[in-house]
Amino acid sequence: MININTFFLDELLGNNYPVIVKNWNLPEYERPIVSEIESFAKKSGRFLISLEGLRKSGKTTVLKQLLSRLQKSGKNICYFSFERKSIQNIRNLEVVLDFFINENHQFCICLDEVFSIKGWSDVIEKYFKNSKSSFLLSGAVYQPNRKEKSDFSLKIENFKLRPFGFDEYLDIRKIKDKKYYISFPNPLCSNFFTEFLDDFMSKGSFPELYNILDKMLINQYIKISVLEKTIFEDFPSFFNIKHLQKLFDIYNFLAYHSGEFIYEKSFSDITNLSEPTIDSFISHLEDFHLLDRIYTVSNISKSVRRKKKVYLASASLYSNSTANFSSGCLYSTAIYEKIRDLKPVVYIDRQIHEVDFILHINGKIFPFFIKTVDVISPSELNNLMYFMKKNKLEEGYLIYKGVFKILDLNGYRIFLIPLSTFLASEISFS
Repeated sequence: MININTFFLDELLGNNYPVIVKNWNLPEYERPIVSEIESFAKKSGRFLISLEGLRKSGKTTVLKQLLSRLQKSGKNICYFSFERKSIQNIRNLEVVLDFFINENHQFCICLDEVFSIKGWSDVIEKYFKNSKSSFLLSGAVYQPNRKEKSDFSLKIENFKLRPFGFDEYLDIRKIKDKKYYISFPNPLCSNFFTEFLDDFMSKGSFPELYNILDKMLINQYIKISVLEKTIFEDFPSFFNIKHLQKLFDIYNFLAYHSGEFIYEKSFSDITNLSEPTIDSFISHLEDFHLLDRIYTVSNISKSVRRKKKVYLASASLYSNSTANFSSGCLYSTAIYEKIRDLKPVVYIDRQIHEVDFILHINGKIFPFFIKTVDVISPSELNNLMYFMKKNKLEEGYLIYKGVFKILDLNGYRIFLIPLSTFLASEISFS
């Protein structure tokens, strides 16, 4: 019988430690989060950092690019990946840490995909307290200890890696010119990036697919490497769920109703699961960065949250199937991705006046309406105009398939913005 400790040490000793990161052949493009984490690490001196995110969204690349920067600044680097399911256990984690920390107490120790190991936080806490090392940790979901938050868990600085946005997709492919998207909204841009939009929608969140053209291969990759591995392999490491196939069915149903209202009771009737169970399943899907729920409001001056809409975390997740879905769902999901961190809500009142997204920024209100058409008729602006008049707003935004325009309607200005322009822009509000 193989001694697992010996096996691990042989594997570790077969590499160079500290790691020589220049041998990693890292991509030239670096996401902004690399600089963000590096800045925190340098300010902290000794640090404890976690990075979580959707499968195949580029966590390992971000970690290695960060380690490359830290090594250039003088840090000794150790790296180990727990990607393989067969090695994800506490004993193996301790073997790795014993080896790293015995070598040098001041290493920067990076443990990739360590969150899949049950009880990882207790082990890391012990080694962190008994060494002078810094730690970089990653995985799909960061959950140190839900039952009680120790002082240790509060010391961990957690970062979330979002799927690639359209602006990053254009950057990494060296497509866009900075002069076209310096400000938002920018009429110079117009439909400049439209020809790249379909490619982004189908695979843009997953950089390993950028050079693949076969739609069937793209679909298989997303379905197998992202969705099935997340639900059937990752979920059991975190949650005691008996009905994984039903969970997968619920995800697929939600996916093809992205941007629509959700009612737990309808799922309960279909799956024969209780409404609380359905609600917990949807919460788990949120935990694993597959989708988000956002709330609706009927009065923007009140914080009462009402029924919920669901959005996929990425428009590219639609590509796991050839099923027909509406372009409206795809558009609204891509727009939600863009503004997610600005905490959007949906407006709908009893008269069914609906506005797709409302943003509250620095005491100001910004309404967004979405239409999957090339030309806008006056009647299609009714809900947006109603909302603007009711709340005494001078400006509103409509995102659609046409060209950039600014409409002046009796003192109310509406910016008509092409989807590609909106997604490519660096958005800021004042």
